[in-house]
Amino acid sequence: MSLRGTLRFLSLPGLLFLLVGLYLLAETFAASIGLVLAMPLVGASNLEGVQKVLFEPSDADLRDPAVLFAIKLINILVSSGKLLAALFFLYLTAGHPVAETGRERRPSWILLGLAVVAMVAASPMIDSLHALNQNLPVSGEWLQQMRDWEDQASRLTSAILRPASFVEGLTTFLMIAILAAVWEEFVFRGILQRIIEAWTKNGHVAVWGTAFVFAAIHFQFYSILPRIMLAVVLGYLFWWSRNLWVPIIGHFLNNATYVVYSWVVGPEKAAAVGDPSPWLGVASAAALAIVLFLVYRYRDTEAPPPWHGLDPATGRLPMNPDSKEPKEPEDHF
Repeated sequence: MSLRGTLRFLSLPGLLFLLVGLYLLAETFAASIGLVLAMPLVGASNLEGVQKVLFEPSDADLRDPAVLFAIKLINILVSSGKLLAALFFLYLTAGHPVAETGRERRPSWILLGLAVVAMVAASPMIDSLHALNQNLPVSGEWLQQMRDWEDQASRLTSAILRPASFVEGLTTFLMIAILAAVWEEFVFRGILQRIIEAWTKNGHVAVWGTAFVFAAIHFQFYSILPRIMLAVVLGYLFWWSRNLWVPIIGHFLNNATYVVYSWVVGPEKAAAVGDPSPWLGVASAAALAIVLFLVYRYRDTEAPPPWHGLDPATGRLPMNPDSKEPKEPEDHF
C-alpha cells in the first residue's frame, strides 16, 4: 500500500503539527549525521569537541579548509533533510488542497520575469531596513547576547564566502544560493503559508504571518526587519502566482547575487552596513509596489485557494459519501 495521500484527511492543526514534527526530526537527524561525519575532518575525538570547533571556532579554525568544509557539510545535510521533510509532507498529504503548491505546473514567463524584477527593485529597500535594524536604539542583556551570536555568525559567513578553490566556491553556492532558497520556499511559502491561508481565509494574514515566522526562526534580531520584508515579497509572489517556482527563482536570485557580490568585493565589504540614502529606499519601495501590482494583475485567477473543498467547521477534507473513504488524490507526478 502506497503512503501517498494517506494523511490528506488531517485537519489544519494536524497538518501544522505534522509539518513541525517532520521539520524538527529532519533537522535533528541530519545535524547528528553531520556532526559524526565532521569529527575526523576537524580532528575531534567526541561530539563535544567537534561542536566546540564548529560552533565556537577560533580565527585559526576559520582559516582551516577542513573546518570550513565540515561546517558546510553539516549545513548542506541539514538543508537537504529539511527539503526532504517538506517533500515527504507533500507526499503524505497529496490530495489535500494545502498540498497543491503549483510545483507541478510550468510557471508563466511573465510572472518569472516579474519575480526577478521584484527582487532587484526590493534590494535598496531591504538594505535600508538592514541599516535601520542595525542601529535600533535598544538595550538589554538578551539583546547583547543576540548581538554576540550574530557577530559570531557574521565571522563564520565571511569565512565561508571566501573560497580558495573552485570546489569550495561550488559548495558555498550550493549551500547558500540553491539549497537554502529551495528548502525555505518549500517549507515556508509552499506549506506553512498555505496552511495559514486555509485557516484564516486571508492571503495577507498568511503572507505576513509566514514572514514573521521565517524571520524569527533565523534567531537574528538585528537582521529581522530585512528578513521580514524579503519574506513578504516572496509571499506575495507565491500567493498571486500560485506557483512555487516563482518565489524559488526570486529567493535564488537574492541569495546568488549576495554570494557572487561577496566573491567580487570581499565578504567583509559585502556584509558592511552603510548609510543608504533614504530617498533610494523610498524609490525602491515605490518600484516594488508597482512590480507587485503587476504580479497581482497577471496573477493566476484559476487556481483554487487552499481552503477550497475543506469542511468549514473542521478544516478537514470531506469523506466520499459513496465509499465513506477519503477521495483518492489525483497524481500530479
